Amino acid sequence: STMTSVINSVRRRSANRAGVTLATALTVFFGAIGLLVGRRVLGDNSFLTHLATGKLILEQGSIPRTDPYSFTADGEPWVVQSWLASLLYASLDRLLGGFGIRLMNGVLCAGVGALVWRLTSRRSEQVFVPLGLTGGVLIVGSMMWSPRPLLFGLLGLTLVLAVVDDMMKPAWLLPIMWAWVNTHGSFPLAGVLVGTLVVGAWLDDRRLPVREVKLLAWVGAGTLLGALNPLGPRLLWFPLQLLRRGDALDNVVEWRPFQLDGVVSWVFLVLVAAFVASLIAVPRWRVIVPGTVFTIAALLAVRNVVMASVVLAVVSAPGLVVARGQLRTSDSGPIARVLFAVSVALVLIATLGAVTEPVDVSGYPVAEMELLEAEGFFQTDQRVLHPEIVGNYLSLQRGSGAGVFVDDRFDFYPQQVIDDLEVMLYGGDYASVIDRYSPGAILWKSGGGFEAWLRAREEWVVADPLATDTDDKDEPAETTWFIARRARATPSPAVLASNP
Repeated sequence: STMTSVINSVRRRSANRAGVTLATALTVFFGAIGLLVGRRVLGDNSFLTHLATGKLILEQGSIPRTDPYSFTADGEPWVVQSWLASLLYASLDRLLGGFGIRLMNGVLCAGVGALVWRLTSRRSEQVFVPLGLTGGVLIVGSMMWSPRPLLFGLLGLTLVLAVVDDMMKPAWLLPIMWAWVNTHGSFPLAGVLVGTLVVGAWLDDRRLPVREVKLLAWVGAGTLLGALNPLGPRLLWFPLQLLRRGDALDNVVEWRPFQLDGVVSWVFLVLVAAFVASLIAVPRWRVIVPGTVFTIAALLAVRNVVMASVVLAVVSAPGLVVARGQLRTSDSGPIARVLFAVSVALVLIATLGAVTEPVDVSGYPVAEMELLEAEGFFQTDQRVLHPEIVGNYLSLQRGSGAGVFVDDRFDFYPQQVIDDLEVMLYGGDYASVIDRYSPGAILWKSGGGFEAWLRAREEWVVADPLATDTDDKDEPAETTWFIARRARATPSPAVLASNP
């Protein structure tokens, strides 16, 4: 009887090894979902400036040290924190166009999705707990993994967690941290993560946690290695300079405190609840300290929800248990094979989908900018005031000397420029702002107090917004932007003829 049980057990293990297991199928599945999320159409305004900067690097053979785009900060020192990401964007754009950039973003997110699943499932045979945790991370990602250098930082954090969990050797922290330092300013989070693990391990054992301290040393060494770059060690203290500009970031959405206003916020709260439930089941400081620190960071600034969701999912997984009788990650059979086939199909669909419509500029006033440029604006003596997304678009279209008023590098511009932008967005002394810059034209979104104020001024002529084409000819054309010109600035006859 005992021998028969042993033989049957060996046969079951052999059968599982012979086929695709649920663990493998779900690794591919979550990688495919990450690929679908990450290879989204390129249209993020911050990305446009990163791509423009990469093109300048390729054209000039060096990284800009001063601002090349604006008239409000022309020549001011500028640290291009994400120079490596910009260079990769421009290189892929030159080789493969937008498809190459979308595919790279998709691969970054695929790595995050697959790794989160592996990290949440490797300590347990259960399927549903890691399935729910990884699904929660990807739901957050579907809304917040924007196509910008943040994706490099997100993968960097996930790889650090993989090293902590013995999936990779500590020496891998050297190239991981070097790449992270040179692609995104969130790299100090690696030290925060491992540092909180050091504190948690000490509180659990009341003795020096040698392994965690060694990992922290590896992180520190990799961070210092990141100083070996064309810009030197300036990249290492860039995050501190960013935090010192907190006054310039107050009205930036991603830097605002967490609010319960959407699906993502509710999903994040579910991950926080899972974290609390894991502590009730298995209270360990190794879980409490990092989970609490990253939760607080997310509550203080929405942008930190992305990183916090990954940390919460991974640290919560070991303490969560559901009822017996569920599927096991080691199971193989029809379910695993079908899921694997579907996941491979999703990978192919996501890859082919990245070929079509690589860039979406529908949210930008392209026609209005072309009209103003035809009239000779965006030159040194023909300044245009505009919101930040217009500046990002101009930097990509015009490159160096784009004549930008402001873009979304809020931590870079002089505080006076940021304050003036807020006046035009939220109301205030419009006249003082206009006197300060003496623009020849203003391009702004329709509606609001700024447009009403301009229409009431004799020295400004506000043109009706340009109509946009609609599929339904019976519906009125949508309008979102207006142009205001100084009364003395009259378009040329050719321009008037083409735009009656």
